[in-house]
Formats: sequence, C-alpha cells, structure tokens
Amino acid sequence: MGIHDSQEHVGFVAQEVQKVIPEAVSTNDKGYLLVNNDPILWSMLNAIKEQQKEIAALRSREQSENKDVEALKQENAQLRQKLEAVATQLQKISNQVGASPAKPENVATTTRSQSSAAASEAPARKSQALH
Repeated sequence: MGIHDSQEHVGFVAQEVQKVIPEAVSTNDKGYLLVNNDPILWSMLNAIKEQQKEIAALRSREQSENKDVEALKQENAQLRQKLEAVATQLQKISNQVGASPAKPENVATTTRSQSSAAASEAPARKSQALH
C-alpha cells in the first residue's frame, strides 16, 4: 500500500482505535493496520443508547425534584400565613395587656428575658419570706 499522497485525509488513526476497539483493527499481509468501521459504528450506537438512558433518568429525577421544590414552596407559604396569624394574635394580646407591640422576630427574645427575670425574682421572694 505504498500510498504517497499530498492531500489531507480524514479518518481514524488505526493505532488509537486498536487501543479502544481492538476488533475494529486488523493487519494486512504487508503489515499495515486496516480499520473496519462497522465495530466503531456499533460501539458508538451503544454509547448513544447508554447516554439516552442516562438523559431519561436525569430528566425523571429533575421532574421529581421540581415537584419536591413546589411542595416545599407551598408548605413555606402555609407556614408564613400561620406565622402572620400568630403574630397578629400576639399583637392583639399585647394591646389588651397594654404591653409594647411585639414583632415576630422579637417574640423568642421577649419570652426568654421574661423567663430569666421571673427566675431571678424567685430567690428574692424566698429570702423576703424568711425574714
């Protein structure tokens, strides 16, 4: 096959193909490597099929995760409504008692400070009762 050609050719490098798909490469009687495209095409077809399966699995997973996100958004909206209702009720109670208006983010702090004030007053009452 002593081909002497100055034109550019497009194709596979037999040595590279032989590393990946050895059944696609054979040697002729002069020792030249020959590439058979059929095994390459079948390998490519199988790879495409595998990719399509992976794509379908990823799309299914994405749809499932989108449903989960939507459910979480709805739950979050419901929890916000409940929080607003509790804050409104707390505001009404604060107004009835005559206390300063409470904001939802300050409720936990107010409750903690009231609990610690009550706890510090308890020993003082005990010592007054003993005297």
